[in-house]
Amino acid sequence: MGKYNEGILGFFRGKVGRVIGSVVRGVHYMKGLGDLRADNPSPAQLDQRTKFALMTAFIKPLKTLIQAGFPTTKEGPSSLNLALSANLRHAIKGISPNFSVDYEKFVFSSGNLPKPAGAHMQSTEDAQVTMTWENSGNVAPTDQATMLVYNPTQNIYVTLPNAGPRSAQSCDLQLPTDFSGQQVHGWISFVSADKKQVSPSVYVGALLVV
Repeated sequence: MGKYNEGILGFFRGKVGRVIGSVVRGVHYMKGLGDLRADNPSPAQLDQRTKFALMTAFIKPLKTLIQAGFPTTKEGPSSLNLALSANLRHAIKGISPNFSVDYEKFVFSSGNLPKPAGAHMQSTEDAQVTMTWENSGNVAPTDQATMLVYNPTQNIYVTLPNAGPRSAQSCDLQLPTDFSGQQVHGWISFVSADKKQVSPSVYVGALLVV
């Protein structure tokens, strides 16, 4: 243990509290101790780390959609952080440590435009899916649909911005032919014609690709 006899500005050698004093080649040094506690996270902290890693891995390949779907400002959080925050709160299911993404609650877009109403998805032919919706109330017919399909078997995403105007009430998405016979999940959102506003994305269901 060090002794500290020369007042607050004096030199010392050894350890005093959480400070170590030493002399190297006639030069006096002082350094503070780091956090000596071992990394021993609580079960709740471990769960949060697992959820964070799970959702980060799921969202990262959707960077372009996330940037469009979660607009940000220079002073605010990034689009990725906004999407992570929203989905960590609502789109994780399971019991520790077996967590998974809750596809029905996952969102890639969040905004003030009216969301797609009565939206659903069907597989038509040759690995193609069609998403349909209803229009009611005060909606802009020129809003453009954004389609997202995810194949968990292959861990592949297929996206299609500008898939069609809201007025069309349907749009098609061609999937890889090797998706046939495999289950996919789908989501849809709208973006205003000037790209300044977005709607919340909605889950349109799961199906086996024809």
